[in-house]
Formats: sequence, C-alpha cells, structure tokens
Amino acid sequence: MQPPALTARTRIVLNALMAGLVLRVLGLDALSLWVDEGVTWANASTGSWKDTFYAESNHPPVWWLVTRASLVFWPGDEGALRMPAVACGVLALVLTWRLMVRLTDGARTPTRGGFVGGDGSTAVWVTVLAVVNPFWIEYAQEARMYAALLAEALGLSLLYLRWLDRGGRWTLVAYGVLASVALHTNYFALWPLAGHLAHALWVARDARRRGDPFRVRPLLVAQVAAGLSFVPWFLYMLQAYRGISPGSYEPVSRLAHALWRMGTGPALVALDAPRVRAGPAAVFAEEPAMVVGTALLWVVPIALGLRTLARRDRGAFAFVVASVAVPIALVLLACVRWPLVHEKYLIFVAPFLLWLAVVGARSAPGLLRPVLLGGLVALHAAGLFAYHFGDTPLAAPLVGAHRYGKEQWREAHAFVARTRGPGDVVVLHAPFTQMTWAFYDRVQPVPATPLPPLALPCDRALSAEEVLREVPGLASAPGAFLVLSHPATDDPDHYRDVFLEAVASAWGGFAVETLELPRQWGIRIVHARRP
Repeated sequence: MQPPALTARTRIVLNALMAGLVLRVLGLDALSLWVDEGVTWANASTGSWKDTFYAESNHPPVWWLVTRASLVFWPGDEGALRMPAVACGVLALVLTWRLMVRLTDGARTPTRGGFVGGDGSTAVWVTVLAVVNPFWIEYAQEARMYAALLAEALGLSLLYLRWLDRGGRWTLVAYGVLASVALHTNYFALWPLAGHLAHALWVARDARRRGDPFRVRPLLVAQVAAGLSFVPWFLYMLQAYRGISPGSYEPVSRLAHALWRMGTGPALVALDAPRVRAGPAAVFAEEPAMVVGTALLWVVPIALGLRTLARRDRGAFAFVVASVAVPIALVLLACVRWPLVHEKYLIFVAPFLLWLAVVGARSAPGLLRPVLLGGLVALHAAGLFAYHFGDTPLAAPLVGAHRYGKEQWREAHAFVARTRGPGDVVVLHAPFTQMTWAFYDRVQPVPATPLPPLALPCDRALSAEEVLREVPGLASAPGAFLVLSHPATDDPDHYRDVFLEAVASAWGGFAVETLELPRQWGIRIVHARRP
C-alpha cells in the first residue's frame, strides 16, 4: 500500500514543525531558572497532590499538576522542568497551522460570518514565521503556563469557528470543557472567551438582517457552564488571594512594549537589571535605531493587514478585531484594579498579529511587497539569532552590551556554595526567591534564611536590630552573604543597607564585596567578611 502523497505545502509545514521542535529544545537547560520558574518547581514538588493543587491562589492549579505529573516521568534539571512548555509550544504551532488554514483557505472558511479567505498560502507563511518567532520560543522554553494558555486559546478559536460553521452540540461540549481547563490554567483565559462572544454577537446581528436563524445562546451556555465549573476555585481564590506588587505602572506604554515584543522577541533589545532600573527612556536612548527599525518592520505590515482585511474580507476583519481588540480593551479596563499588562498575559493575541503582518506584507503593492516580506523574515531571523546565540561574538552587533538571559540563580548559588566558609550565614531577600534557591539546593545544600520571614509580608522593611533577632547566627558568624533579587521594599537597597548595618553593629570592622549578576531582573550578592 502506497503512503498518501504529500503536497509541497504540506511538506513545508511538516518540516517547519520539526524545526519548531528543535528550536524549542535547543539550549533548553542552558539558562538558570528565573524566580517564577522556581515557584513552578516548588508548587509542583511540594507535599502531596492536594498540596500541589492548593499551592497558591494567585494562579489556578492546572499547570502545577501538569508539571508534577511530568516530573514523575522526567525528573531532573531545568530542561525537564521546562518540557511541558515545550510540548505546549509545539502543539501551539500545529494549532496555528490549522487555524490559519481555517481562516485563509477559501475552501475551508466558515460559511457563516462573512469570511472570504484566500489561497491558503498565508497559512504557510504564518506557521513558518511562528516556528522561528523568538517570542513564541521564549515562552515555550519557560516553566510557566503561558505556552499552554496560547495552545488552549488557539484550540478554543478552532472549536468556535467549527461551531460557527456547522453548529453541533458536541463541538460546544468540547469548547466548554476546554474553556474550563483554560480558566483553571490562567485567569486571563477569560479574554479570548470574551472575544469569541463579541464576535458571535456581531455575527448574530448580521444574520438577522439576512434571515439566518443563527443564535448566540448555545455559545453563551457553553461559556457559562465553563464559568460555573470555575466557581469553586474562584471562591477559594477570593479568600486566599495574596495580592500583587506591580510597582509603578503606566499601562499604555506597557501595552505598546508587549505588542512590540511579540514581533521582535526578548533578545534584540534585551532588558536586564540595569535597564529595568534606568527606565524605558534610557533604553531608547541607547538603541534608538534598533527600537524604531524593529517597530517599523512589525507595525507597518500589521497596519496594512488591517486595512486589507477591512477591504477584502469583512468576516476575517471582524474576527481579528474581536480576538485582539476585545482582550486588549478588557485588560486595560482591568488595570483599574489589577495593573497587569504584560505580553505573557496577552500571548493569545500573538497569532493574530502575525496573521495581520503576513496579510499586510503579501498584499502590499509593487516593490513594497518584497520589502515588507523580506523585512518580516529579517526581523524574525535576527530575533531568533539574538535569542539563541546572543552570547557569541557574531551576535554582538545585534545585541550590544545587554544580552538576553534569565536570572542567574544557578550561578549565584554556585558562587555562594564555592565561596562560603564554615559557619558563614546566607540571607535571602525577597523571601519568595527561596523557592528558586531550594531548586539548586538539591545538588549542594546551602542553607539560607529569608528576610523578612515568610510569616511576614515580603515588603516588610525590617530594621538592623530586627535582622539580628531574625538571624541570630549573624552576630557570631565569620562571614555572611546577602543574596538580593526582586526587592519588595520601596527602597530596593533597603536590605543591603540594614544587612551591612547589622554586620557593623555585631562585628565592628569588616570587609565587603558585591557580585552583580544583571541578567533579567538581576541578582546582587553582598559578601561581608570579618577582618
């Protein structure tokens, strides 16, 4: 029996998907865990399965349970902890291909909603660029739930379009089940659901004009059922929620930065601790050409794509507006109470921005078309190279002095383990960094005391006298380390200052040196020694 013949388009997509897997596994354990990934490990490995389920209320439990299950089969280093995200990242590529075919192939677009479609080649372009997009790869290599949220949102969009096209009770049952899983994965799964409802209302209004008996109620029932399944966890979250500390927040500029990073990725203009402290104006002053150039290569084709869809495919235009504008509007509205605008919380918008960029570039007139298509390819190639090879001399012209990297907790732990002497004391601030520290303690234990204690709020600013009471061994220790990252106090140097004040009051004279590991949010290690 002969195997089925594969079209050239199918071969391209299959090869791209295999390349996507390679790019998501490449260097998977090269970087240390950053603090949120340490929280994932702590939540997934704590106590019993019930303990994992209720590990924290700031996030729903699905990702901790998935990670715990994966660690049963693949226990080990950072790579093992990140493997579930890799799997979700590759699944997201497959679903992106299916969704783009559904939206762009004229023979497969939904019969309801005014979709026109095209030749289907757009689906290939979008899938190939998604494979190499460094933003997609970054979250497929992070031991957090955002790659899963992306895959779930894509699956929900496919089910929604199937129901829009054919109806069907079982399609809505599957939609409701997946919506429930998505809500239990991340609270922000609510936004794509709202986008589907908004689009369905638009389709219903248009259907009434044409005498089509289309009704939104079945979709609403499926969404309400998913919401009801979420009520028990929501009630638990209300009584256990610990709150967030986002610091100073300006949502509009953060939104622009998030949408820009979906095209450029994290490495072309990398943020590290010095840049976070300096602020966006200083970052722009350092690399204005890179910021402006990458923004134009990304924003111009997106704007042209919106114009093209508005003119040629009214159904696709309505769907992309509902899928992008509705979540963004709701996120900005939520900022009144919960200031959380970040690209990871809007990750489900990325496929639609990429779709718009490809549509805009492919529909551009004359010489502008190859320029914009070549610009998208160059943008993705440069972002990919900077992400995977930013530490090599060849990438220096692209990345400059600020290289992409996660917080260097592996290196920090190894430095303290190598440097400390018998009786030396190790102190951590902020206290939640203890979870990541404990991950590296598995190989070579370096006991550390969190400050403030875990029983107190993490932004509690202890005095030097209180530090000596909380760490009684500090007074007689021959040496001491303060590992400082994600400072939770208003003054980021507060614990460095009170740590040195406590050492001075207990020891008298001392020598001090500071090691700074600046990648991402940064780690400072203050090492005090008796003379």
